[in-house]
This record gives sequence, C-alpha cells and structure tokens, in this order.
Amino acid sequence: MNTTSNPPAAQQPRTCASCQLWEEREQGSEGFNQGLGQCLNVPQYHDATEERADKPEPEGFMDGLDRGPIKPEYLRFKAYALDGSGYKAELLVAADFGCIAHVAKTDEGDPE
Repeated sequence: MNTTSNPPAAQQPRTCASCQLWEEREQGSEGFNQGLGQCLNVPQYHDATEERADKPEPEGFMDGLDRGPIKPEYLRFKAYALDGSGYKAELLVAADFGCIAHVAKTDEGDPE
C-alpha cells in the first residue's frame, strides 16, 4: 500500500514550474513581484503571421482587419499572444498553472 501523498512521477501535475517552456520573470520585470513567468510556447501573433500587402490599411487598424496566414515555422503552436497595440504581448502564468503542452524538465534540461 502506498502511504505517500505524492503521486508517482508519471502522474505529477503538468505545471509550469516543471516545464522547460516556462521562464521565471527577472527582478524588475512585469509579473516578477507576483511570482509569474512567461510561457515560451506562446509566440507573438505578429511574429507568427505573414504581413498582408494586398489589403489597404483601414483607419484605426494598425495591420488591417487581419494578417496573412501563419508562417510555416509557427504552425506547431496552439496559442498566440496579441495585445491591443500590436507592440508586444506575452502570456504570463503562475508556476502552478497546468497545461497540456507541458514539456517536462529533466536533470539535464532536455525533454523527457
């Protein structure tokens, strides 16, 4: 009978704290004081999509109503970050956030 309260390693929750794709914030950066980190598995939408030169730019929309298709090298991603200004966006999450795209850290730092 297993009397420990921790499940076997294969059943450990897949949280950001144990994921290679989570980067803790540095002191002085947004989210640091709250213990947040950045999910590196969520690229910026504008980096991941092609520009559309064939559409005129409507007033009030920096990149038109929509951008072009997702670039081939970004097709593997399931989420993209986008802010209202189009300048910079990041997904900041707590260490105990769970994710199905989790890539476990190993002692060597390589995926399992």
